[in-house]
Parts: sequence; structure tokens; C-alpha cells
Amino acid sequence: EVSTMEVSHAVIGGREFQRLTHLDGRLVEVLRRGDEVVCLHPNGTLTRINRKQAGPLGLGERIAHDVPEQYNILVDGDGRVAGRAATRMRVAPLDTHRYGYRLWLDNESNLLLKSEVVDGSGVALERVEFVTLTLAAPLTEQDFSIPETVKESDLTQLADSHPSHQLSVEAQWMPAGFTSVDQDWRQGGSDREPVAAQGYSDG
Repeated sequence: EVSTMEVSHAVIGGREFQRLTHLDGRLVEVLRRGDEVVCLHPNGTLTRINRKQAGPLGLGERIAHDVPEQYNILVDGDGRVAGRAATRMRVAPLDTHRYGYRLWLDNESNLLLKSEVVDGSGVALERVEFVTLTLAAPLTEQDFSIPETVKESDLTQLADSHPSHQLSVEAQWMPAGFTSVDQDWRQGGSDREPVAAQGYSDG
């Protein structure tokens, strides 16, 4: 299944702004304004999520800072994406407990133009790719404004004193390099039961 999106990204006044707009199917948008993330739903409502989140191409940012020891990074030749010259790279796992990645980096800007998540046989399971790209576009804060909505809801983080925080999730076994991250309890409105999420990551 293929889904197309328009991505706008800018740093204005030291703050990062991003807008993801689905161009097919139901109209859904995700806005990032600094640390605030807002999801705009097709029915005209929005949900605010006040937390730092990486964009859809956040893998490149993580690899630029640190590569877990369970992976090797290999330069895999030249490529071309969105009409731009690129360098191909492979992020190869050293065991069978994690996926690998194929990356295409823009030679001019070092921007991640394309990424693929691949299984142990090299088959692409997920692909994110630019088809057109405009650098240094004249964007302003107005391009990332939040429209008027019918209803607004917050995913509020529960207070530390809430009884739900007495519950915990522990894995009996994890592959080497994985640790638990982002155990989170949130409540979508005062009339709803809180929900929990526990994530695991190898970096």
C-alpha cells in the first residue's frame, strides 16, 4: 500500500516546525511546533500531544549521533532520488532480532531522501521517499498555523500520584542492546480510562 504526503519543515527563531499532510485518502495532518505535536483529524477535531517526537525521517538524525553496536554501517555506492544525486548506505544488523535499513543521503545537503526497512532477506517492508524536494523554501510560522476546529482534546499525562503509576510492565527477555523506554500513562479526557504504553528500543 502506498500513501503520499506533503512535508514542510523549517527552523524559525530557533524553533523547529513541521507539517505532514496526507494527500490521498482521508485528510489527516500532523503539525509540530517546537515540542508541541498536534494531530488534525478528518472530522475537524484535533488532539494535542505535548512531547518531543521525531519526524518520519528521524532515523537519519539518530544514526548521525550514535549507532548501536548491534549494527554495521556500510557505504553502498551512488544513487538518485527525486532527481538528486545521492549516496546509498546500508545499516546491517549483526543478529536476527532486528531489522536492517537502506538509506539514500542527498550529496548536496546530506538530507535523508529515502529510507527502507528491510528484513533478513533484504526485502523492503516499509519505504519513505521524497519524490520532489525544494530546499530553502520561504516558509513562515503562518505555514504551520493551527486551523479553527470543532472540538479539541488533550492526551494529558497522568500525575505521578495517580494509582495507575503503581502498575509496571517488565519483559522476561530482550535481545542484546534493547532497553525499556517511554513507559507512559495518558488519559484522553476525564471520562475515559487511562491507557498505558511501554516501548523498547535498541537506540
